[in-house]
Amino acid sequence: MSIRSILTNSSLPTVKQLQCFLAVAQELNFRKAAERINMTQPPLTRQIRCLEDLLGYELFNRNTHGVHLTKSGNDLLIEAEKIL
Repeated sequence: MSIRSILTNSSLPTVKQLQCFLAVAQELNFRKAAERINMTQPPLTRQIRCLEDLLGYELFNRNTHGVHLTKSGNDLLIEAEKIL
C-alpha cells in the first residue's frame, strides 16, 4: 500500500505527527528537530514511532552515524509538504 493511499484512509496521521515528521526529515537529526519545534527529543521520537506504526512503514534509517529517510519516508515527505 502506498503512502498516498494510506493518507486517504480513515486512520490519518495527526497534524502534530506530520509536523514532527517534517522537522526530522528536514533536519535529519532528532535533537535539532526537537529544538526547532520547541519540544524535547523523547516526545518527538514517540510521535515518529506512532506515525510509523500507523502507516506500517519505517520512515527513517537510524544508526550511530545519522538519520536518513527511507523510500517511504521520502514519499511521505512529498505528501506531507503538500498537506501542511
